[in-house]
Amino acid sequence: MQPSSPSRITIRDIAEALGLSRAAISLGLRNSPHISPSTCKRIQKTAAKMGYLPNLSAANLASFRHSSAQKTVHAAIAWLNSWEKPPSMRQFKEFDLYWQNAFLTAESAGYRLEEFVVDSETNVARLQSIFLTRNIRGIIIPPQQQSGYWKKLDDAAFDWSRFSAVRIGHSVQHPSVSIVAPDQVGNCMLAIREMTLRGYKRVGYVAVREIRTSTRNWFLGGYHLAQIALPSAQNVPVLYLDEKDPLKDTERLDHWMQRHNPDAILTELNEIPQMLRSLKVSVPKDLGLAVLNTLDSEVKAGIYQNPELIGRASAEILTALLNRNERGGTPDYRTTTIMGTWQDGPTLPSKAG
Repeated sequence: MQPSSPSRITIRDIAEALGLSRAAISLGLRNSPHISPSTCKRIQKTAAKMGYLPNLSAANLASFRHSSAQKTVHAAIAWLNSWEKPPSMRQFKEFDLYWQNAFLTAESAGYRLEEFVVDSETNVARLQSIFLTRNIRGIIIPPQQQSGYWKKLDDAAFDWSRFSAVRIGHSVQHPSVSIVAPDQVGNCMLAIREMTLRGYKRVGYVAVREIRTSTRNWFLGGYHLAQIALPSAQNVPVLYLDEKDPLKDTERLDHWMQRHNPDAILTELNEIPQMLRSLKVSVPKDLGLAVLNTLDSEVKAGIYQNPELIGRASAEILTALLNRNERGGTPDYRTTTIMGTWQDGPTLPSKAG
């Protein structure tokens, strides 16, 4: 999947849409008594319709600067990036928020988060030597590409027993260390519940045929659990796409819609809106549409996975491990899941009532 191209909606955009000042928009979003309740409501309704998300990282940064100006940074924490094109990782807004909030949380505890790239030229033994020489004992493992260079770190040359580490998500299976991840099962169940509450009776799920990670298994698990709770007449078989041939995938999507007649689609694939446009399917007139990660999609109805909380938790857990001097992996490692929140959007208007 590729990150979406539309830029983040800002207070300036809302101000221009309503013909108000940016200061008024900011006050209205906070329900300030200096703005009338009716104007606050109008501002908040427009912000939600436009897909505005508050810049929590900026707020966190301001708070951090105020509360920890005297904090002394005494060690570094490594953020490992084994993507084939390392800069592309943080082009995903979700992953960038992981970084920003892990960075702020680490610094508030006296650590500096520093990125280290693992590529085709990386000498793993040398990398480990650098960490030990610089007293870097903590490692955050953000989501990695299956086609990247992570397998180099599975080599025995890198001794994970000498480091405290935390994984974000399930893109890699090694080392066996604590994990912080979105609650994919819960998020999928929440999405189905919210979609049915809005009057959609046949919600179909479009997934990837090649189940490359357990994360996608959990998406499917959440969908099937949600379907069990619905009348059998509302159950829609999952559509699996290959993500290899857009034309064939679009044909499969068309055939599936004609055969099973869903009135809404839930998906994790950012390509679905374009496929529907090529099929002349009007959203939301013909079909409702929601996604499992609104942050990196043009679709703003669905689940906001709270990446700020995920990034923060990864650093909190790691600093706790460092403070307890707990190193290496363990078969009984802890998994912390962060529940997302539902976000309304114009691609899924309510049909209820």
